[in-house]
Amino acid sequence: MEIDSLYTNDSTDLLDIISSRAEEIEKIKNSSEIDPLDVEYRVGRDNNIREIVLYLTTGGPSIKLYLNRGTIEGSGYGTQKRVHVQNEPLMEDLKQQYEPLL
Repeated sequence: MEIDSLYTNDSTDLLDIISSRAEEIEKIKNSSEIDPLDVEYRVGRDNNIREIVLYLTTGGPSIKLYLNRGTIEGSGYGTQKRVHVQNEPLMEDLKQQYEPLL
């Protein structure tokens, strides 16, 4: 996945970046096209996975893909924006790919 220029200091620009990234993800057919920098597992006391978060970028801004929620979130410069991703098959494929790694 190609990373556009992500440096901004305006919350409107952040929403544009997140919306653009969501549109890119909605077009992806194969989960191997997403190569996260890091993976975070949120596990409950019952040892069930609550959420798998893929870190797509860090720094200005930080962009994360939440697999169970089906959202992409950007944060930086004192603001946070979240957009829903309309690609359920991809989210399911990514969950199946990353769940066994825990």
